[in-house]
Amino acid sequence: ILAGAATTRVISEVETSPDMLPVIALDLSDFPEGFELIYAGDTEPPAESMLLADPAYRGGYSVTVSNESSDFPTGELVDQIVLLYSRPVTRERLAKVFTENYPELSTWPLTTLEDPGIGDASIAYHFTYPDTTLSGYTIAFGRKDVYQILTTMTGDGTADYDFLKGIAEKALAKIP
Repeated sequence: ILAGAATTRVISEVETSPDMLPVIALDLSDFPEGFELIYAGDTEPPAESMLLADPAYRGGYSVTVSNESSDFPTGELVDQIVLLYSRPVTRERLAKVFTENYPELSTWPLTTLEDPGIGDASIAYHFTYPDTTLSGYTIAFGRKDVYQILTTMTGDGTADYDFLKGIAEKALAKIP
C-alpha cells in the first residue's frame, strides 16, 4: 500500500491539467496530406462505461480524421482518445480503458499484437468486423497520467499498422 500511495503522490505532483488536452491531442499537421478533420473536442467514455464512476478519471478529448474521398472511397479513419487519470499507466489499466471506451469494438474478433513499446506501457490489437471487410488496428499507450487510444480502420481491410505506430509516436511526443 505504501508503494501505491507513493506512486499516486508522485503522479499528483506532476499532474497534467485537463486544459492541456487540446494541446496534447493530434492535429491535422500530424497526418499526411489528404487527411481532413472530422471531429476534435471534449469526450467522455460511453454512458454505460464504469469509468464515468471512476474517481481517478479527470477528463477526455478526442480527435477523428479521415482521408476518405471520391478518389479513395475506402479511406483510412483515425480516431484518437486522450484521457487523464490520477493513476499511473499500466498494461492492465490500458486494456480496461480500451474496453470501456470501445464497448462494441471490444466484442469484435481481436488479435492481441506484440507490445509496440510506446510510452510507459502499451498494448495493441488487430480487429475485424464480423462478416465484412471492415478491419483495423488499435494501440493504447500512455505516459504518467495521460492515457491514449489510437484506432485506425478501413472498409477494405488495408488499415496500416506501421502508419498507426508512427502516429502513436507523434502523439507520445506531445505528452509533457
